[in-house]
Amino acid sequence: MIALIFRRTIALAVMLTTGLIPNVMFAPAADAASPVLRGNLVVVGGEDPSIPNNFPANGDARFAPPFVKVSIVGMDPTRFPAGPACRAEVRVGAVRARDLHLDVLPVTDPENTFGVDVTMLDFKQEGTVAAGDAVQVRIRCEFVIAGVRQRHQTLWAGTLAAH
Repeated sequence: MIALIFRRTIALAVMLTTGLIPNVMFAPAADAASPVLRGNLVVVGGEDPSIPNNFPANGDARFAPPFVKVSIVGMDPTRFPAGPACRAEVRVGAVRARDLHLDVLPVTDPENTFGVDVTMLDFKQEGTVAAGDAVQVRIRCEFVIAGVRQRHQTLWAGTLAAH
């Protein structure tokens, strides 16, 4: 009888152990870092928002988990002013935001390499995206200067890739 109990115990222990091995061997490492994704943005429609005779505006999108970040910097503040005159819409894969405003990046800011005050879009939101996801940013501005209605629009696009 003792031999029978001993055999059942060993058989049960082997079954439990072999059932757990795949979970232990193939479980992802707890400290495995997710890849950082990045994509340069280029103007694909509307007008170039750069300040004439200055460095070109530039943009990029990034995913450093858990944050999706999109930045466009170096826009002409006379055509793309900060505040509610301009509305931006951002799409990065399934992450979307609307009615974003532009901000001023003053010449005194160490990150401003343009030599003059410029406007920028700085978007950051938690979300999940993947390599190959499309990035699209549309900025529309409408305001009045000296009784003349001004309308300006720029469309930027890119694709996220592992870096």
